Amino acid sequence: MFRYKYLLSLLRCAAVVLILGSCKEAGLSDYGVENIWNYGFNTATKTALETFYFWHESLPATITVTEEDPGNFVTRLLYASDKFSFFRTTDEYYQSNYGISSSPIHGFTMGLYKEKVYLTAVYSDSKAMEANLERGYRLIKIGDNVIGIDIALENVGTEIGKNTTNTLTFEKSDGTQVTVTNLAKSEVTRTFIDPVKDENGDWQKIKIIDEGAKRVGYIQYNSFSHADRTELVDALKSLSGVDEFILDLRYNGGGYLTNAILLASAIVDSSHLGEESLYLKYNPQYKNTIEKNRFNTSAELTALGVTPLNLKRVFILSTSRSASASELVLKILEPFMDVQHIGTTTYGKPVGQFVLDTHKSYGYKFYLVTFAVFNKAAYDASNSLDNSWLYYDGIAPDYEVGEFRQVTVNINGSNQTMDILEPFGSEDDPLVAAALSYITNGSYAKATASSDSGFLTAEQPTGEEPVYMAENEAEEAFMTSGMFLSPEEMYQ
Repeated sequence: MFRYKYLLSLLRCAAVVLILGSCKEAGLSDYGVENIWNYGFNTATKTALETFYFWHESLPATITVTEEDPGNFVTRLLYASDKFSFFRTTDEYYQSNYGISSSPIHGFTMGLYKEKVYLTAVYSDSKAMEANLERGYRLIKIGDNVIGIDIALENVGTEIGKNTTNTLTFEKSDGTQVTVTNLAKSEVTRTFIDPVKDENGDWQKIKIIDEGAKRVGYIQYNSFSHADRTELVDALKSLSGVDEFILDLRYNGGGYLTNAILLASAIVDSSHLGEESLYLKYNPQYKNTIEKNRFNTSAELTALGVTPLNLKRVFILSTSRSASASELVLKILEPFMDVQHIGTTTYGKPVGQFVLDTHKSYGYKFYLVTFAVFNKAAYDASNSLDNSWLYYDGIAPDYEVGEFRQVTVNINGSNQTMDILEPFGSEDDPLVAAALSYITNGSYAKATASSDSGFLTAEQPTGEEPVYMAENEAEEAFMTSGMFLSPEEMYQ
């Protein structure tokens, strides 16, 4: 801990010298360096890489600091397969931690599927939710311009993002259309558990589904990034007493390691609380020992007001957007309980980042890959932790199924085939339906429409996924995060 703080103090001092130009340091203006800011930023990058980088062996034996663009400098030094390390401004860091939108937005995300644009999520307390927009609505017009004809599909986000208000026309799953005129934007503080409708049509954080004699809990958890655990803790309290649990991580790009451990601890069979479950491996020059982590203890959960769910089995829903800390929850639970994994193959990120303050004087946080994660089975097989275990190609599901259902609907006397994206937690959602089938029958069965859905037929969805889009480029960065330890957590 002392070494890290000492390093930061040196970097902060160096940054001040470089910015103000008050000292005649070798390599600065007296020696032909014109862009002092770039030189100082790149010096901090060099120090961070040489100290913490997981793929330390890939770095040059000697790193020569230049005044080139900082993005170019770090890119040519990173390991060729490193698609995970990145910088965020300090403002973006806090916005991400607390779910604050980076600019005014309507409050929804979109997905492109078979050349059609669908709403994939609607944020709580947003203008979009006030307008009663819902996941699954298909966007067909912006103003008078038709999507796919007047507006190219790839330009939809740009078109929505450039206007302060938009008149949007949607098609609902029953074929009817709804137009929202002059939909405004606002700054949105996003929740990290997407709302689901209960049997009365009210929005809730969790859903309880009565499946025969069993109470099945469901939450759609979209990020582990929130620095405040209150939302997760409250949801876990509400799930107390469920017989089965469906954990929907389909859009969860990761976040804080400590939040992932908390969630896994609340789920696992209580007999394993406090046991070793997670192992972190660093570059040997930084730390030449395996860092062992455990599930929370019963006392630690009780202190948070969480009653362990004490389950023998959990159903985890995923897509290719399920990454990092989401994958970690699945992996660390596997040696201790029956994990039924439903959906499509996950992203593939078995490494995590330190959120470094090395560039604080420049207004940036450096999310640098610093460790790889291993579960108990991997550690027991080889306590040296063989890197071949790491799942860079993602984690394949036990049962592959996509989000969309293809259904036949009678619209104005004509049967039409439509692709339907169900609301989160719907028993007709193919991923949820597969879990409920397994709970009831002990096997996965073809998802079908409920008798009152209005659908004439419903076909088994494939594993094909939509391409996800944000309202604007600034929001795109917040749709994925990673698996990381904050500066406060790194040396606990």
